[in-house]
Amino acid sequence: MTIGRKQLKSTRDPDIPRLLDQRTKAVLHAISMEPKGRALAAYVRTILEARKS
Repeated sequence: MTIGRKQLKSTRDPDIPRLLDQRTKAVLHAISMEPKGRALAAYVRTILEARKS
């Protein structure tokens, strides 16, 4: 936790936690909407889409 605080203080960009939270929410939402046994595919697909943008 200390590393995250130090990084946030050093970057001085308050939007960084929001971006991570939005990405996490997108991943969790995609996984929860998939049928049983397809969670890994949804995870990989969402991570690849997030890297593109």
